[in-house]
Amino acid sequence: MTERFDAAVIGSGVGGLAAAALLAKSGLRTVLCERGESVVGSSGLAAFRALDPQIVKALRLSRRGLKFAQRDLALSFIRNGGQPLALGRDRHAVARALAGLSQADAAAFVVFRREVFALSKALRPAWWDGASLDETASGLKAAQRKQLSRLAVTSAAAWLSEHFESDALKAALAFDAATRGFAPGEPGSALALLWSSAQEMCGLQGAVAIPRGGQSGVLQALAQAAQKHGVELRSSATVASLAAIGNTVSGLELASGEQIEATAVVSALSRRVTLGSLAPTALIGIAAARALMAETPHVGAASLIMGLNRSPEFGGAASLGDKRIVIAEKLETYEVALSAARLGRMPQEPAIELVLPPAEKSAQQLASRLQLHVRAWPVPLGDGFDRDLLVRAVTTLIERHVPGFGGGVASCDALTLDALTPSIARLSASAEARIATPIRGLFVCGSDAEPADAVSGRAARQAAHAAIAWLRRGGQG
Repeated sequence: MTERFDAAVIGSGVGGLAAAALLAKSGLRTVLCERGESVVGSSGLAAFRALDPQIVKALRLSRRGLKFAQRDLALSFIRNGGQPLALGRDRHAVARALAGLSQADAAAFVVFRREVFALSKALRPAWWDGASLDETASGLKAAQRKQLSRLAVTSAAAWLSEHFESDALKAALAFDAATRGFAPGEPGSALALLWSSAQEMCGLQGAVAIPRGGQSGVLQALAQAAQKHGVELRSSATVASLAAIGNTVSGLELASGEQIEATAVVSALSRRVTLGSLAPTALIGIAAARALMAETPHVGAASLIMGLNRSPEFGGAASLGDKRIVIAEKLETYEVALSAARLGRMPQEPAIELVLPPAEKSAQQLASRLQLHVRAWPVPLGDGFDRDLLVRAVTTLIERHVPGFGGGVASCDALTLDALTPSIARLSASAEARIATPIRGLFVCGSDAEPADAVSGRAARQAAHAAIAWLRRGGQG
């Protein structure tokens, strides 16, 4: 059986659903093939930092149920005495709070936040609109160009150490580079901090927000948009291979044997899987195929959801509701943990971030159960990963600040592993370089097509626009 479409999308998730909806919105007959039983799924991220505002607007996601339970989670860390210190939106309030740790850090923070926000916002043409970092830099003021040139080869750890003296403050600020996969001591990782600050949620720069329903809430809104615009959503539809005529994509073959003809294909899978596993080797070459498969990451991040019987009380107060708490004592914590993970061992003390979404009454969640979302970096991937060791390590770290925390853990409901692929080259490249492939008419929009690993949908928007342009040229050029 063969069916004909203008465009086909491989994989769902935020990227796949956004790309499919945008393709169909432009008038193209579009099919999305997802190997799972549902194109939406039932669990995932609680907090978002980079959801593309242009997708939210273009697909009218707010009209399709996208609402936010928390608009701006303050990055927090544990100060002496166990109380979280929140680095919130009010710079001067933060400076007053930091004065208890260090007068020098209190004075430096106001200047640092202002400069970081200004420079990162000026870099949005690269990370939002698709220009390369060099192209964007040419339009900056001379002082900003000089600062960017230096930060492109500076580690996040070194940059933070230039400004601050408190170990816990530096370690907390470094987490936004680590959760993108960069070791804070890695040259150029300062760019990852700028990328994080360039993002926007709910109209607030550098904000981290919690959608109602978490990732599933976002996916539900995207699925509604896709259906509204006529996308044919197929679950339990595993793509076995890409079809091509010459060096031009011609469609998909499903594991069921069904053939789907399509002039353009957008893959929400990684570049490695798309080209290394689905594409005909003859089109990309044996050497390139081997290189792609050799790029398998060995270190990544883990996300787990712990079901709690009671809210954790840091410093004697239940204080997680509007915060994301990073537990990492100092910058060296990241390096020690990374050394273990690179050797295939579970770190005894990974850096972790805690988010406690507001309880929601739904068929999926009991009103009496709190869900603590934990992000841990780094962890080894493959045989070296040990779920039980990770849960014990996370519990031990939290119990340092919340005695008896383990006794309130009812379950570990879900766990996902992310194979992060950090790259300074990706942070600097144009969108075209990240989404294009050697096969004409094939575009990628997985997490590794973003400047930094993130659930954004921005690469999906850029890939969809590239596919639309390709189709308007009649599949030529």
